[in-house]
This record gives sequence, C-alpha cells and structure tokens, in this order.
Amino acid sequence: MKNITVAFFILLASCNNNATKKDNEIVKDVATPETYKPTAEILFKANCASCHKCGQDYTGPALQGAVTRWKNKDLLYAFVRNSQAVIAEDEYAKALFKKWNGTIMTPFNDLSNEQIDGILQYCDTPVQ
Repeated sequence: MKNITVAFFILLASCNNNATKKDNEIVKDVATPETYKPTAEILFKANCASCHKCGQDYTGPALQGAVTRWKNKDLLYAFVRNSQAVIAEDEYAKALFKKWNGTIMTPFNDLSNEQIDGILQYCDTPVQ
C-alpha cells in the first residue's frame, strides 16, 4: 500500500509539472496584455450580447444597421459611453429610450471608437 501511495504522488507530481509546462507554453503563445487586441466578436460577446443581438431586437435593439439610424457616429459613440447624457440632448436617443421602456444602457467608457466600429461592423457582417 505504501508503494502505491508513493507511486501516486510521483505520478501526480509529474502530471503537475507537465501541466505547468504546457500552461506556461500556452501563455507564451498568447499575446501579452500590451499587444492583445480583442476581436470585434469577443468585444461584442463580452460587452453587448447580454442585451443585444446583431440581427434582431432582444433586451435592447438589434445592432445591425445601428450606424444608419444615428445622425452621426459621434452621437453613437457618445451614447455607447454615456447614454443618459445623449438622451438629455438628442431626439433620436430620447425616442430610443422611450421605445425600450426607459431601460438605461450600461455605459462602456473603456471602448474606443475603433472598438465600437468593430462591434458594429461585426453585427453588419452576414454570418458565413
């Protein structure tokens, strides 16, 4: 029994060393935080998908074609970052807020214009 216990711990230790080595190798293969640029799909799933779908209304409006519904992109960017500020100033934003029963959109201050554009382009791209 003693030999089985020792053999088990040796096996366990060798498995952990291999797993650690593989994990370290994987980490080296993945871009570092300084160079990592999330794809639009990842951004959409992480930030938008809980309330929006691309091609159909959900908890919030469909994002497909969203750019065409706004007067200009600057207003759209501002809405994504702080919907309440835009609702106070813009008629389309007020109508959107009313249509969705006063649901306040979560602010996404950390998204750049390029990331927002990527998300919207992702939603405008037909599924292959």
